[in-house]
Amino acid sequence: MRLLFSLALVIGGICLCLLDTLARALTNAPTLSYYKKQLQSFPIKETYSRTELADAVWQVWTNQVTLPDQSMYTVADLKEAVVRPLVGTHQDSCDRGVFEHAIGKVVGYGGRSDTRPAVSGFFAMLVGAFLLGGVLFPARSKKRHESAI
Repeated sequence: MRLLFSLALVIGGICLCLLDTLARALTNAPTLSYYKKQLQSFPIKETYSRTELADAVWQVWTNQVTLPDQSMYTVADLKEAVVRPLVGTHQDSCDRGVFEHAIGKVVGYGGRSDTRPAVSGFFAMLVGAFLLGGVLFPARSKKRHESAI
């Protein structure tokens, strides 16, 4: 009985982890496709200036949202507000990695949503493996030897 319970925990944990991975892949597929399409529309360089990053992020962001009447804001203010959390206020340039991360953040790709199924599966596998080890490799019984007085 303990063997079946252990195997069920290990296999159930593996299934939870696989299910979480599959669900995450299916959920992020459209976002990943859009992210790759947007990245291909920009030139590949080693460094990008803050204004180039702001223009790229602004272009991607405005492709996704509809903005209200422009009398409520200025484009320069919105560009600065979109770029500020991505690279900070004192950084004047960035490399390709930061550029790709900024585009991905604006697109919504790469964010971790809910990791509870994967964590539950991991712990189920650990408990199952521990119990399985106890079944397959039982501890030797310790016998007390009393010395004769």
